[in-house]
Amino acid sequence: MPDPAATNKASAARAWVKDFQARAERTPLGQGVISALVIFVVLVGIVWNLPDSPIRAIVVANLQPVANVAGLDQNWGVFAPNPPRQLTYLTVAVTTRSGRELTWRRPASDPVIRHYWVYRWRKLDENLARTDSIRKPFAQWVAGQLTTAADPPARVKITARLVPLVPPGGGKIGPAQDLVLYDEVFNQK
Repeated sequence: MPDPAATNKASAARAWVKDFQARAERTPLGQGVISALVIFVVLVGIVWNLPDSPIRAIVVANLQPVANVAGLDQNWGVFAPNPPRQLTYLTVAVTTRSGRELTWRRPASDPVIRHYWVYRWRKLDENLARTDSIRKPFAQWVAGQLTTAADPPARVKITARLVPLVPPGGGKIGPAQDLVLYDEVFNQK
């Protein structure tokens, strides 16, 4: 059960902050301070996005804490200099000891957060296609998700379908490729 004294203190603190904020916004000094902070953060954002130079390196090192708090420390060169040229779609096929064929695909997304959900799963697809060392743990995780102790996995296979993207301005693309990224047969105990 929450402590009533702590709850009252928290409520009082919130009320004080809200009251202080309202009073600060009404006074010329408060408005000046708020305006100065906004201008400072905008200037930090401008400096943060300047091209690389010795001066920028010095200034950025000193502004790092402000940029982190304001969320300006992001790198916007997400796709540069080598943008993705294909989409990767993974399928994990699991065969159980009883002979059942089970298939895992990227989970369906929630319509509200669809883009964020799909993006994270696509990054997993891309990383699995590029990085050998994460394939085995992922395959074993999927096998554990799809099977039971009564009918354990006999084999797990990760297949990637690589679909080329049309380059900017159009052009022809090649056919999709299907690659086996990982194939493991489990010991029959």
